[in-house]
Amino acid sequence: MTKADVLSDLEAIQVCTAYTSGEGPTMEIPYDLEKSSFSPMYKSLPGWNTDITQMSQSMELPENLKSYVYKLEQALHTPMSFLSVGPDRDQIIEM
Repeated sequence: MTKADVLSDLEAIQVCTAYTSGEGPTMEIPYDLEKSSFSPMYKSLPGWNTDITQMSQSMELPENLKSYVYKLEQALHTPMSFLSVGPDRDQIIEM
């Protein structure tokens, strides 16, 4: 489940896509961070800057939020089943 409501006020969302070290970029993070110097590499995605707490269907969601969810699904190789648009139990949208 993605908690989209907590991201609604952001103009851009930074998503870590890889890590870089002295050996170059990698998708793997080492077990022992003290022995290696790794830095996250971010991709900036546009935010939706919209109150989504009253939305109840996926077709109501802002396009930037739909795009964000799609990119997460692609990166994680798994579909999102639910999207939280607020803290209450009835504020969950089935995708």
